[in-house]
Amino acid sequence: LLCHHDSNVLKSSLSCLYTYQYDYLKPYQENLERLLDSKHFRHELIVFSLDESSGVIHNDHRKKYYQF
Repeated sequence: LLCHHDSNVLKSSLSCLYTYQYDYLKPYQENLERLLDSKHFRHELIVFSLDESSGVIHNDHRKKYYQF
């Protein structure tokens, strides 16, 4: 469902994941939601860098986070 093209399905899928309160997703909830918003998408792609050197994603979260 996270690969679906409909943003409403994606938002619902993320909401389901948030209910589990995974430690590696909680800090990035706003970033993920902005990526699904067409108004904020481009800006969030720049700000929310997945590059390891950027330090945006904590190293402890990185491995599990990339599964999503």
